[in-house]
Amino acid sequence: MLLQGKDVPVSFVLDGGAAGVSFDGRKVTVRTGGARGGRRLLYAWVRRKASLPLKQSLWRQSRALGVTVRSVQVRDQRSRWGSCSGGRTVSLNFRLFMAPGEVMDYVVLHELVHLTVPNHSRAFWSKVEEHCPRYREHRLWLRKNGHRLKVP
Repeated sequence: MLLQGKDVPVSFVLDGGAAGVSFDGRKVTVRTGGARGGRRLLYAWVRRKASLPLKQSLWRQSRALGVTVRSVQVRDQRSRWGSCSGGRTVSLNFRLFMAPGEVMDYVVLHELVHLTVPNHSRAFWSKVEEHCPRYREHRLWLRKNGHRLKVP
């Protein structure tokens, strides 16, 4: 699976010991008593790991842009990488954590810019480009690799 843009092997170990997920920097090991439980453990682990980096990116970039965010939600959105509401709530797909950091940051920026420009006009893309000159590369990466951002 991808983890922060890098291919990382995942090993499922079936044993009677304590269930859990570990990452040694090179591979993810899921210890469980059954294959189904292992997938649930891995899914929950990735969601937990994703929350802090996504929120840190959002708070850092919102300060840089000078925009106020009321709340942030890290969710499992099936068809979107992110969204924002008129109430200044930003929702981010936890799978963004699996993408390279600059791609994750681009999507966060995209949603934050929507708080000031609520459409995809030239003014919107100009503001995105002002803060992320390589945004086109990041959009292309998502188009080509977005299908790989899934928990096995």
